Amino acid sequence: MTWQQRLQPASFRGVSFHIDTATGQGGRRVAVHQYLNQSQHWAEDMGQTAANERLQMFVIGADYDLQREKLFAALNSPGAGKLIHPYLGSMYIQVKDFSWTISTRKGGYCQIDLNYVRAGKRQYPIAKLTSKHQLEQSCDSSKAAVMKDFEAVFKLQRQAQFVQDAATSQLNQLTTAIRATGEQVQAVVQAAGNAVQTLTSTVQSAAELAQTPARILKTLDDQLYQAFQTTDNIDDLFSQYQQFSGELTTVAVVNKTDTPSRQQLAVNQNALNQSTQALACIRMALNISQLQTPFSTYSQAIAVRDFLLNQLDTVIEQSSDAAYGPLSELQTALIRHIETVAPGLQQIRSIELQRAEPALVTAHRLYGDIQRTADLISRNNISHPGFIPAGHALEVLL
Repeated sequence: MTWQQRLQPASFRGVSFHIDTATGQGGRRVAVHQYLNQSQHWAEDMGQTAANERLQMFVIGADYDLQREKLFAALNSPGAGKLIHPYLGSMYIQVKDFSWTISTRKGGYCQIDLNYVRAGKRQYPIAKLTSKHQLEQSCDSSKAAVMKDFEAVFKLQRQAQFVQDAATSQLNQLTTAIRATGEQVQAVVQAAGNAVQTLTSTVQSAAELAQTPARILKTLDDQLYQAFQTTDNIDDLFSQYQQFSGELTTVAVVNKTDTPSRQQLAVNQNALNQSTQALACIRMALNISQLQTPFSTYSQAIAVRDFLLNQLDTVIEQSSDAAYGPLSELQTALIRHIETVAPGLQQIRSIELQRAEPALVTAHRLYGDIQRTADLISRNNISHPGFIPAGHALEVLL
């Protein structure tokens, strides 16, 4: 069957007509975001556009006027109507506008130019979580999975005294490390200290710990919350986290030839270290979601993202199969959130001046803003603001 044989008689709402030409246009809705002092832009795809299509229709013959009035009535009727398009087949369309032409030189003939869009379907608002809320929910589900893993392996009940003493000692070491992390920022030392006192009071009794392993991790998480809430500066926060996570890399070997008590001691040590590492990583991700402007530069955002993703890879390797899903979703949510906040951030570049000039002049030439002179000076440790020598690499934000 040829294309001529596949053509269909044209009609709209059951009223037939002839067709001369058919045209249309389609595409995507694109929002182009351009940022101040940025050479790159971001083209955001907003979905398929509503395609505009046009028909050049005509009615002809001794009773063309009767057919014309039927067609006018069909085109003026409200709502979508069924169009049998000779070339494109059957569809429902919404008439936008039409124009008509009658000429005495062409008796018994009326041309109608129709502009329409396809009716489509009515769409109701769909609740969709922002990247911030997705990240927060992923943090909550990951934390629950980590705590469940911990409760499954950490055991002190009916264990030898040295196993209970080792757990108490390790918990005190963890609280000391967390307190040192929080005290890096002096503004909230007292808050961090108070949290340490709360935790210390819970680890004095090994018997009490034996009955409430969930309470151990919950209190550790509260302690981490206090330590990582001491600053809104992402550099300080990230530095705190890196220092703390570096202290949790030791893995105790579970030797199958050891006594059951010795094996449980090693399992407990690993569970505490690994769970605390996981909670710290989750807490860092949660803080990123809650900061209004978490990053100041693009490179900073990428560095934090990559480090946390590597940390989560380690956490996933040490976790159970049940925790794999929530932790993997956390990685995805973290990537999406940072992709959301990162595109408009400035990027660090290295430049060299062609001639010596004052820092004030350099700031004005680069940024058009002399208020950024101080950042230029501090970023490059310029000893004499009135003279920046040529030929030396300068770190700037562009």
